[in-house]
Amino acid sequence: MEVFLVILAASIVSSTARAFSSSPRSPPLQHCPSAVFWFGDSFADTGNAQAASPFISAAEYLPYGMTHFGKPSNRYSDGRLVTDFFAQAFRHKSSPGPILQSLNSNYEHGIVFAVSGATALNTSYVVPFYLPVQVDQYLRFVKDAYPTPGKSHHHHDRKTKLPRNLRSVLHVVVVGTNDIFGAYIRKLMDPGNVTVVIIPQVIQAISHAIQTLSDSGASQILVLNSFPHGCMPLILSVFGDLPKDSRGCLSPLNEVAEAFNRSLYKLVQDLSSKLKNTLLLYADAFKFTLDVMDRPTDFGFRNETKTSACCGTGGAYNFNSTKLCGKDFQPESTTLKPSEFVSWDGIHFSEAFYEHLSKALLTGKYLDPPLDFSELCKLGNV
Repeated sequence: MEVFLVILAASIVSSTARAFSSSPRSPPLQHCPSAVFWFGDSFADTGNAQAASPFISAAEYLPYGMTHFGKPSNRYSDGRLVTDFFAQAFRHKSSPGPILQSLNSNYEHGIVFAVSGATALNTSYVVPFYLPVQVDQYLRFVKDAYPTPGKSHHHHDRKTKLPRNLRSVLHVVVVGTNDIFGAYIRKLMDPGNVTVVIIPQVIQAISHAIQTLSDSGASQILVLNSFPHGCMPLILSVFGDLPKDSRGCLSPLNEVAEAFNRSLYKLVQDLSSKLKNTLLLYADAFKFTLDVMDRPTDFGFRNETKTSACCGTGGAYNFNSTKLCGKDFQPESTTLKPSEFVSWDGIHFSEAFYEHLSKALLTGKYLDPPLDFSELCKLGNV
């Protein structure tokens, strides 16, 4: 069960390397984000998994958090996530707080509804906070904090700080990878069946979530696709006998991610035409990751370890599912160099990767439509 939990904690949603010229017209950016709300899994979770189930997460142990925080920070990485880098770029005073955090909650610059291991569908055996539950939590929050969607809240007596205006909040959705991994591992489905059976269900769940967010007053929604699953050390170590591409990644599993991303891209295009008052952005994390795999040294990573974990116990990909970083062993941080690795623990990315990805997204190069937040919001060097 512990191995399955950690496997499900991997996240993020897939895409295709396609041109973005055919996107339907979207409303322009009306507000630079005063806050960011995050939905999904461990890609964005800054502490909900630990608040819900204390003392069982690897992210509560060193060397997690070693790079920036100097201690475990309830994030599945050696340091900061895209959640944190977005807050830094938008000059927010703090990173978004986990919705399940009971002490010292500060939601002035955002809220994290995402939970590590979460799925889009109600199929998780270990994490009950699947996407519809996160959206319900959001709806309750909106009802309590903003009596009229789109208007400012007036709860001046609140001790918990909140975003002043809901319409200036950027909503980010990144989910689906755990549904696909669960189909492989729990249901023993092959890639073809995952593409035909699971992906349409996940897309439908994401569609419902986006429309619900829009109907409740969200005017800016960013949807990330999935990373190339076949490049992950975990997946390479489990399914390593499958055919590989020139990068050393597993072609059949990357093709599943691409199929998911094609469906997600079409969904975002369709909803962009339907939801006239909501700016929908599609983020191509898949394409960015393959660019890193093609030119790792351009980003400061080592070519020989681009498909290996930084924190691991040896083997072809420095990953062993029976001896996981943090929970099962805690190497001295001085022996690790996470800035040279794409993958931190074989399942989740390093802080260095998340920082490069954040910059790539904020400059609009991997967004459709190609919105340059750094220019429009005068972010300077992100």
